[in-house]
Amino acid sequence: MSDLTTLREGVRSLPISERKALVIETANNLDEQGKQEVVSSLGPPTQRVADIIWVVIVAAFALVLIGSFGTMAWVSVSGKEQPVLLTVFSSVAALLAGLLAPSPIAKRG
Repeated sequence: MSDLTTLREGVRSLPISERKALVIETANNLDEQGKQEVVSSLGPPTQRVADIIWVVIVAAFALVLIGSFGTMAWVSVSGKEQPVLLTVFSSVAALLAGLLAPSPIAKRG
């Protein structure tokens, strides 16, 4: 039995938390190219993770949209100037509209 096979069996017998710590410590000792190869071997995030990322992004922009609209309304009532807020509001509104618009290169089915 080779040393590598013995090492693999030993690692498999470790509890999950110790395996994670071992992987992290080992990856930290790699050079940049080795780290990139490890990351590439993991593959893209799952659909669930991608969905969570998109929800966070859209929620953040929606919060900015609502906040800037509320602030613009408050500033308008108080009679002050708000040129920057209008830019923020319109930019975020355009971004959210762009996220909802169908892609021009998407296949139509």
